[in-house]
Amino acid sequence: MSNTKSGFLIKKSVVILLLGWLATMPSIGVAKDKLWSDLTSEQQALLLNVKDQWPELSPELREKLVTQAEKFKYMTPAEQAVLRERFNRWQNLSPERKAQLRARYREYQALPAAEKAKLKQRVEWFNNLPEAQRTAMRERWQSLSPEQREKLRDRFRNMTPEQRAKARERFMRRQQNEE
Repeated sequence: MSNTKSGFLIKKSVVILLLGWLATMPSIGVAKDKLWSDLTSEQQALLLNVKDQWPELSPELREKLVTQAEKFKYMTPAEQAVLRERFNRWQNLSPERKAQLRARYREYQALPAAEKAKLKQRVEWFNNLPEAQRTAMRERWQSLSPEQREKLRDRFRNMTPEQRAKARERFMRRQQNEE
């Protein structure tokens, strides 16, 4: 066999193997156009809540859901319970509330890394509070008018980290005195 013919056959074999391999790779988009019937019975069971909406979902969202269903198998029962609870909460939100949350998420994604880090610290601080204090803070926030909330946000934005910490301490003392 000549050198050029054997080189051609090797290249052809490599291309065929590569195409075969690519066809089995869901992460590069082949699975994006999955029909409901293409899902495994296990995936269908996990994604049953979105069965009726499946045809209207974007290919990207379908891909994400299939990926999450695969990851779900390897989660601990506690992690699975948290994910189920979050999913059910999301499903019960109104379309308007979902749109609001998506918009806020896009805003968050557009923030610089330093701002994201600050927000994560604040959330961590809040989540480390006792449940009673978190509930009291939520109730107090909900009782404020939109104008009062914006005024409070502006005040906090203009504070130094030390001033914010002192304001939080004063708030916590007031909360404890009211209890």
